[in-house]
Amino acid sequence: MQLILWALHELATCAGVFLALVALLLIISRFTQKKKDLGRPHGKAGDTAGEEVGNDLLDAKVQDEKLQRANRMLHEEKYTKVLKLFQSLEVSEMATNRRTAFGWLSVVVRSMLREGIPSDKVAEGIVHFFTSGCLRAEPASVNASVQLLVRLKQPQLLVCVFQQLLELYPKVEPEARVCSAVLSALGDSDDLALLRKLLAKFEKNQELKNSVMTEQAYAQVVRCCTNAGDLVLAEQYACESNDERLCSARVLQSLLKAFAKAGNMESALALVDSIHLNDHFTSHVKLNLRLKLFCEGGKLDEV
Repeated sequence: MQLILWALHELATCAGVFLALVALLLIISRFTQKKKDLGRPHGKAGDTAGEEVGNDLLDAKVQDEKLQRANRMLHEEKYTKVLKLFQSLEVSEMATNRRTAFGWLSVVVRSMLREGIPSDKVAEGIVHFFTSGCLRAEPASVNASVQLLVRLKQPQLLVCVFQQLLELYPKVEPEARVCSAVLSALGDSDDLALLRKLLAKFEKNQELKNSVMTEQAYAQVVRCCTNAGDLVLAEQYACESNDERLCSARVLQSLLKAFAKAGNMESALALVDSIHLNDHFTSHVKLNLRLKLFCEGGKLDEV
């Protein structure tokens, strides 16, 4: 009888221990499941977020593939097909990131130029990248667009585009590199209106003026004025370059030629005599200019 009671006692003890272990395992399993649930997005919202990220990556890949296809067609001289592919795109497909937007800008501009599309239409296309939201109206975007036209050697198109962007976004302050590129292009232009707007910006920003208005820049400014036939304004900027000790034969060249053409040799000689010697305008350069003017004026005794 005692043996039976002892066996029953041991069985009850084992059963108690077993139940305690089962309860502990249940608690641990529930706690672990709860931690997993906290680290995982709940329900359909989490699934949707994951799908959206996947779709974004897929869209970016598709957009890059389209841009690569456009580049291949450009190299194959299929310019019409490039423009058709571009026209089939939505703005959101081009504006996904700056690299993609500038990639499309470069492809489209090159295709339009090689297709022989008029410059005003090309300028309109470039400006559309900004007005449509593909490119942001900020200095970095303007700079990239201007540098593209510099590489493509399109000075007149550069002037046209910059002028339109300046009118559309007057609060955007152009960078020094942009201003230098525009001034260089204005040397082949007679656009005094744009020149005055640009120089007015320099008067409000001395640091910008100091970094842009080099000897070469003054030469382009004087050329633009003489191209427009405004010799008074051209002489004004030649004198300003003299005050800054930045005058040179290159600065004076177009103005002296205009004076000679008008038969005004006295003004030309007076201007040369008034120039201070500097690193760009040595006594040897000054003598050569005087001799050249005397020869052109027929003053052989002076020579």
